[in-house]
Formats: sequence, structure tokens, C-alpha cells
Amino acid sequence: MCGRYAVTRSTEELARRFAGELVPGAAAGRHNVAPGQDAPVVLGGTSRRLAAARWGFPLGGARAAINARAETLEARERFRDCLPARRCLVPADGFYEWPRSARRKEGPFLFQAPSGGLFAMAGLWEPCRGTCGTWSASFCVITVPANDLLGAVHERMPALLRLEDEERWLQEPDWDRARALLKPAKEDALRARRVGPRVNSARSEGPACWEQPAQTDLFS
Repeated sequence: MCGRYAVTRSTEELARRFAGELVPGAAAGRHNVAPGQDAPVVLGGTSRRLAAARWGFPLGGARAAINARAETLEARERFRDCLPARRCLVPADGFYEWPRSARRKEGPFLFQAPSGGLFAMAGLWEPCRGTCGTWSASFCVITVPANDLLGAVHERMPALLRLEDEERWLQEPDWDRARALLKPAKEDALRARRVGPRVNSARSEGPACWEQPAQTDLFS
């Protein structure tokens, strides 16, 4: 799954990278984006828009669907309705996964591109329902089976799109062709390092979230 990620760049940098019109309210510069919080997403259409959206499709009460499994998108009406025209890019420069062990409290692993640059996670979005405040949509991140690197920590990972596939994900009218883009990233597309427990709290924010603990053995 993907339960926490980072998009530390400014909205202006995101607009340049993803060639999107900047919609007011699309705040970025976050080291610890958590479910239920607002984050920038790239919406397609006749032109790209970089807009603010709430992470998680509301399910009633405090519940929300923050992830959608690529293998079962068509089985759930809520996700199926988004497939033809409500796909989005979720900009990020890192995502977190916690180890399945007693050492979880020590903090997660941060996964990034080897260059440290921005990448896009495949997502779905829907217009907000009812009173929305500053945001006008909600989104979820699509997940796929983990590659070998990430599989040592968790069995799922976000569906990362190659640069050349981002526009296809937004615009491809044939769903079978679009679905083929949802696959585990190659091992060399990511690097991993442990960060401290600050990220464990959704209230934590800032560069300190990326500080490494004293114990840095990979997947120890």
C-alpha cells in the first residue's frame, strides 16, 4: 500500500515539471503527506491542471479509500467510474513504507528515484461531494505488487509511471492499454534508506522527517 508520501517541491516547480496550469490552492512543499490531507494532483483533459485534492475517496464517517489495487479496479464501481476520464498523476519525490516487524516504531524506509527527482504515481480522482472547503476533488493512489527491492518491506507499492507514460495514463482512451501501464517499477528505478520515527506521526512536517536514525542497515 501507500500510506504516506512526500512532495517537497514548490507548486511552481511542479507546474514546470508536469506542464500544468497552476490552480490556486494546490499547495506543495510537504515531507509527510498523510491520508485526509490536501495535496497537489495533475488532472488531464484538453490541458493539464495542477490542483488541490483531498487524499482518500470518502466512504462515510472517518473512513476513506486512499489506495486502489490495480488488479481489481474494475470490480469496484467507485473506481470503475473513474477509469474512462478521471485518471490523474500524483506528484511525489518520495514515499514511505514501514517494515513488517517489531522495529516498525523505529521509522519507515523512504523510497526515492536515484536522482532524487520528481516522479508520478498513478491515481484516480473524483469531484468532491458536499461541502469541500478549499479542495474540489479527492484522489486515491493505485498500487501494484511490490518489486524485489520493496518486497523486503511490504508486498505492495504505488504504481509509478515512466515519464513517457504519464500523458498516456491521462489521455489513453483504450482502458486495456492504459491498464498495461500499471506494473511494478524496475528495481533500479528506486533507492531506499531508513528515516527516523518522526514520520510516524501525521502531524510531523519539514526536512527533519528525512533525517536518518543511528541504525541505517537496509531492511535490518
